[in-house]
Amino acid sequence: MRILVCMKQVLDPEAPAELLKIDPGSLRVSAAGTPEVLNPYDTNALSAALGLKSEAAELGDEAVEIVVLTVTPRPSKPLMLKALAAGADGVIALRVPEPTAGWVDSSSTAARLGALVREAGDFDLILAGREAADTNAGVAGPLLAGLLGIPLVAFAVGIRVSPGGTVAVDRLTDDGVLTERVALPALVTVSSEIGDLEPVDFRGISAAKRKPIRVVEGADVEPAGGPYLVALDRPRIERHCEMIEAETGRLAGTLLAKRLR
Repeated sequence: MRILVCMKQVLDPEAPAELLKIDPGSLRVSAAGTPEVLNPYDTNALSAALGLKSEAAELGDEAVEIVVLTVTPRPSKPLMLKALAAGADGVIALRVPEPTAGWVDSSSTAARLGALVREAGDFDLILAGREAADTNAGVAGPLLAGLLGIPLVAFAVGIRVSPGGTVAVDRLTDDGVLTERVALPALVTVSSEIGDLEPVDFRGISAAKRKPIRVVEGADVEPAGGPYLVALDRPRIERHCEMIEAETGRLAGTLLAKRLR
């Protein structure tokens, strides 16, 4: 069985707000001295893939291969090694040009991922996080399923591969857990409830250096008509505090805060 895991490099969501800078030309957000990280939601997807691999090994089923796919202008070897150290068997990165200023079109992202899936070859299951931590759009995965013409199940909290080439996916609903079963190949987006990656140990780090990393060059893709970012700025917040005298003549400890944007 072959599982592809879509993994995005994003600016660290925990970066201190005072370090965030916005380039007025490219509208790209950066934080000085803060490297990019693996999208936390995509690490949930990798955790789910590793769970399926461990389950198959315990049951003596067919071997499971996990290949991480990433599309980025700046492939990070440390981040790719981190995914391999966690348990992935290989990484394929598509290096693309820096996006045009304001480009936030998820359909173009899905098209690039589709090209990378074709580069990766045969697969049984594609897993992706429910959304990216930098845009919170949550539509690239569903769009990719549409481009590939395969079934989609979103927001999974549990995944089980069943005999006969199907996958059972548990989803949280207002009425409880709903289980859906679809034929493979399929794409499943994973919710954070499925769990995080286990801490990487020395053995995993050592093994990662022997696993394959392949970087391929990708052509530029023009925005395909989705939303377009025209401006980006940090909110400007001013606070004005004033002491109000109480009726008794004493100063009351009341503060009025006016928030001006």
